[in-house]
Amino acid sequence: MSELETAQQHLELALQRFEDALARRLAATGGDESTAQLDSEREKLARDVGTLQAECDRLGSALSDAEREQQLLRAVNEDVAQRLDGSINELNRLLEG
Repeated sequence: MSELETAQQHLELALQRFEDALARRLAATGGDESTAQLDSEREKLARDVGTLQAECDRLGSALSDAEREQQLLRAVNEDVAQRLDGSINELNRLLEG
């Protein structure tokens, strides 16, 4: 699993924890829990979601950078392979001739 997928999974889990926590609170208090307490918990979970979203964005950017670098390295590798093949062919030609 990539880091981006992991971050997305963390985000989904945080949202699920929020929904579960709210359901538990409402069930435990019969819906009478103070709005201030619910707002506080909602704000904390919203910060967690924001943190996870920022991590997901950062990882997405890092993944894009890594993919660009991988493409560059692949091109360099192909160039080196062609040069080596040419050198080997030249050496074989000189040895045979």
